[in-house]
Amino acid sequence: MVKKLDILMKGQAERREEVLWLLRQSVKERGENQLETGATLSGLRERLLIAFSLLSGQDEEGIKHANHLIEQSSYYFCHFSPAISIQILKRCGERLQERPRELLLTYLGSAINGFLGSELDFIGVNDNFPCLAAYTVLFAGDCITGEYERWRSIGQKRLEQFRDLLRRRGAASEFNSPTYTAIQLLMLAEIANSTKDEGQRAIAIECEGRVWEDALGHYHPGTGQQAGPYSRASVEDSMCHAPYINFPLYAVLGAAMPINPLRIWFPQHPEYEVIVKGGDEFFMQFSAAWLMNTEYHVPGGLLEWAVDKPEPYLHQARAEVSASTDDSPHEQPPLLSSEPEWTEYPAGTTALSTFMTSDYALGAATKEFHNGSQTDSFHLLYRRTEIVRSQSEVAAVYARYVINVPEEEYLQRHLLDEGRKIGVHHENAAMMLYKPKILNKEPISSLKLSLIFSAQPGTLQELRLGDRLWEGSDMDSAEACPVYIREGSVYMAFLPVPLTDHGRGAAVKVRTSKGFVIVSFYNYEGEERHFSSRELAATGNGFVVEVGSARQHGSFEQFRTALYSAAVSEVWRSSPHSRWTLSREVAYVRDGLSLACEYSPASEGIRSILVNGQEPPPPRLHMSGWTK
Repeated sequence: MVKKLDILMKGQAERREEVLWLLRQSVKERGENQLETGATLSGLRERLLIAFSLLSGQDEEGIKHANHLIEQSSYYFCHFSPAISIQILKRCGERLQERPRELLLTYLGSAINGFLGSELDFIGVNDNFPCLAAYTVLFAGDCITGEYERWRSIGQKRLEQFRDLLRRRGAASEFNSPTYTAIQLLMLAEIANSTKDEGQRAIAIECEGRVWEDALGHYHPGTGQQAGPYSRASVEDSMCHAPYINFPLYAVLGAAMPINPLRIWFPQHPEYEVIVKGGDEFFMQFSAAWLMNTEYHVPGGLLEWAVDKPEPYLHQARAEVSASTDDSPHEQPPLLSSEPEWTEYPAGTTALSTFMTSDYALGAATKEFHNGSQTDSFHLLYRRTEIVRSQSEVAAVYARYVINVPEEEYLQRHLLDEGRKIGVHHENAAMMLYKPKILNKEPISSLKLSLIFSAQPGTLQELRLGDRLWEGSDMDSAEACPVYIREGSVYMAFLPVPLTDHGRGAAVKVRTSKGFVIVSFYNYEGEERHFSSRELAATGNGFVVEVGSARQHGSFEQFRTALYSAAVSEVWRSSPHSRWTLSREVAYVRDGLSLACEYSPASEGIRSILVNGQEPPPPRLHMSGWTK
């Protein structure tokens, strides 16, 4: 049982020094020549981050090297670097040599105008950018001369925008991101710590507290990880390989976390744990130092509640999503373009839902963040052992709709979701409905939805396609069939919805990539061909997932037997009365539960979502057992 004293925020200073010491050791071991020539430090943000961390310590060699890094850097516009420059100037100014100081001041003066436009307001997209921009314009005037009052008023406006957003919604638009929520927290804490305006500080503290509710509300005590759904996630985030958010969590939770995230990324840590990681180790080291190099402000009682949540636990929230397309932000706006075919994803709201027991956490979102390419609308987190002591005892499952790329290549690249999805969630069950993005113009050789299992080392303990036991090699099923998985005392069932068949050799495949297991549901596999937008919109894929445990169901066989009668049905409609628009209705029924959704795949308008025949209430924010 964790002692209450172990999770009090007074330990932040000690944990901050812990990460800075570890980073200094890493820098010393690498040596100056390796740092100067390494790809990790080719970017301005990266060089300034490590300089800030070295300047925050008392080590003379580190301070000397930090000044050298700043002096030898190339300066260009970046959403992060001006804020880091201000942190260095305000917090470490006495350790800067004259030339590095001049360079930072000149850079800040040249960059400030790029932070004044409305595109960096809170407009329902990347909320970490407005947080960085608010900090930058609020405190640039402490470092350089200029229109300080104008800059300050823009920063004040942004703080008020975020406060108002969080008062009307349960979470930020960039909700529960394993990477970007951490940056939101950091910048809000820095604003609160730096401002001399009590009104600004009050707003920053309020906003930070609300974002902490999002972060700690999704914290899963059984694994010490962040549960889903995620607005934006990279491969490492989806696999729960100690992402960014774990560092602010460790800053405030300390020994309450079953795994110290610093031991995952620092070989210098006495408990260093080697796991399969896709990220740059050194980048994560100085990122950890940056994210812990502040003093956070958590609402009273939230920490103790977060590590002692009631079981089962339910988190529900609503978030706003902006309109978007799949175009690059640098491309000409579609409405002004001569391109005859384009699509826009509509603005709206999404319902977020997460169900936790001590063994697992199942999360789903009704709609996606932005264009959804990084959104984990479905995410399943679980523990592989009764008591978690290492990262290898934690695993996750996430999904990606993939066009053309073979499963064996998935984890060799940054795999973005090439599908769109709608989620329906109720406790330990979720129904996820997918389609491919409809403006794909490349010749298509395969269309599939893949479930990616992060369990390492080794492989899944038991996997069955229907009644057939997987034995570790490639395995196919010509017909769509349920997939059953046992991992320790956690049981999973993935039941595919009726899969639109455009021609394929197998409906379900089991493959591995770098030792990770991938289960795919196929819509098409064959010769390269072009699909029209309507064909892609009418391509249905998806699954129903049910999660259980030995505590709930007894044996794995009993869990599977209970689902044998479960059925998934689907109806597509189009008629002259709806002007030949497409409608898709999917229903899942078993004893004690029914899930249903009817929506338009082209426009993504949802007509109805039903759980046990009733539309679930849409609370602004609900976290079991938490009251302010």
